Amino acid sequence: MKLTMFTNMNKNFFKMSKKILFVLAFLISTLSFSQVEDGTLSIRYATMYEFNQNSNEYDFVEENWTNIEFYFSTDYYVISLEDEDPVQVFWNFDVVEDNQATYVLEDNRVFIFDFDTQELYFFWDWNESLEHHKYYILWGKTTFESDN
Repeated sequence: MKLTMFTNMNKNFFKMSKKILFVLAFLISTLSFSQVEDGTLSIRYATMYEFNQNSNEYDFVEENWTNIEFYFSTDYYVISLEDEDPVQVFWNFDVVEDNQATYVLEDNRVFIFDFDTQELYFFWDWNESLEHHKYYILWGKTTFESDN
């Protein structure tokens, strides 16, 4: 009797485990292919880097407190800087890799959202011969408020 009860408990446990694993696999695959949600991202800190041709790496340029807000949508974003009018820019979703979503603008500027660190990378001034962007800025100390 005890052996039968233990065997039935194991069978039920494995059935539940398979269901839980299936649900987890579904959620992970859905999340890993997700794009940036519609909503507002507030940024309070910026660090700028410049590409160094000699070392083939990006060198630190400066860092500073800032006050920038982005409103993100599927096809565009709106950026609001201190004391300036908001600007709407269209973009195209490119890829999600390593929990980072990449968006490309028509002039080869690139946004990379790192969902793990909640940081936003912005690359600009594409150099065709080097096949690198000359600059990037890392925006951190962010807060996000979803439209949902």
